[in-house]
Amino acid sequence: MHTILSELTPLLTKGKYADAAHLLQRHLSQHPADHELWLKLATIAKQANLAELHHQAQTQYQLVSYYNHRLYLADQALRQRQLKECGALLNELLRDVPGEFRALALYAELAIACGDYDAATEIFETTTTPPSGATFSCSQTI
Repeated sequence: MHTILSELTPLLTKGKYADAAHLLQRHLSQHPADHELWLKLATIAKQANLAELHHQAQTQYQLVSYYNHRLYLADQALRQRQLKECGALLNELLRDVPGEFRALALYAELAIACGDYDAATEIFETTTTPPSGATFSCSQTI
């Protein structure tokens, strides 16, 4: 994010809000999971009186921020060995955004923690959907 901020700062200093918004849109097309940049875009779009872009960016910020928080909770559940909770969160996340890479990677970690190495291998090899749809249950208790 530091690179984009160094490019944004001179534009914002000069009051070129529309140019800054355009730069952020290009960056977000490559990094759509960065909720902080969605918020920055919403703020800049408001300053540039771009009402529709402001509304879209604010909505994306809310959606991405919520998703990222749920992903964080799933990661914390895995780290605390709360495997069933982690699986439930990941199932929910992958229903909402099928094929989301970060959720799939965590799903594979969960499969490893549950001793299901075949499922983990399949997830890592396909990186599109978890095995057998979007449900995973772990019978392992640690």
